[in-house]
Amino acid sequence: MAIDLGDVYRCSWQNKSPSGGLVNADTVTLTIIRPDDTQVVQTVAPLTTGNYQSDFTTAQPGRHVAQWRGTGTNPGAYVEIFDVRTLTPLYLISLAEMRDQLKITAGTSDDEALRRYIEAATTAVERIRGEVAVKRSFTEEHRFPDYFRGSGQVDPAMTLDRSGAPRQMALNHWPIVSLTSVARVDGTMTWDTSLLHAEANTGVVDVITGPEFSGQITVTYVAGYQVVPSEFALAAGFIVEHLWQTRRGGRGAPAPGGMGTTQIPGIGFAVPNQAVEVLGGPGIPGFA
Repeated sequence: MAIDLGDVYRCSWQNKSPSGGLVNADTVTLTIIRPDDTQVVQTVAPLTTGNYQSDFTTAQPGRHVAQWRGTGTNPGAYVEIFDVRTLTPLYLISLAEMRDQLKITAGTSDDEALRRYIEAATTAVERIRGEVAVKRSFTEEHRFPDYFRGSGQVDPAMTLDRSGAPRQMALNHWPIVSLTSVARVDGTMTWDTSLLHAEANTGVVDVITGPEFSGQITVTYVAGYQVVPSEFALAAGFIVEHLWQTRRGGRGAPAPGGMGTTQIPGIGFAVPNQAVEVLGGPGIPGFA
């Protein structure tokens, strides 16, 4: 399950004997491994015989691992995981809008399932479109060898000017909103982003003036839409509704023409054709 950053996650464990009865161990420790691999270790006393519980306040987005271990008399172990969302989750449509579309009462147990579906729908929309819809930051590396000395292999993202110097690279995500930083990974050189030009709709970055790109470079930038196109949100709503109906086992009559589904490679579930048609996705073979 996923919770919001700053929420409290309740870790719980039942220590049972080989015969299945609840028993106390001499010592029980809970180790929580954060996404950055730092650990929080605490000793936990039983609430009742064999029942252990501890509340953990989240401070990092990402996957957490909670490891229970009982030692001494009645030893035992248990591992659970939980995910923490970022402060800017991938939502193309709000939870309130989806509740209204599906006629669901606010504040019910359905909320968490809907939020998961909204995130999945957003990912589907981005893959269909082949671009970033929800604005966020990306960091990636590109290799630019010393072309004149013939060291290493040329990065596929690299293009050369007439002198043979690399002055252009193609980033992996677009549309580009802004460049945050461009620097060699070893810190020996940085590029002034004001002297670079990022073509928003292609992800190509050009050196306007100054040194060409060279070495192993880390690029941090923001990509996505400042104003999300309405068809993206509409398509996300169609996808969430489809996932919701599937969850509830709704099949009904055969879908009329144009109302079926399309299997999108890499998504893992079929997308309703309304969403595909609204998006006109360049990411899907056969769609213009």
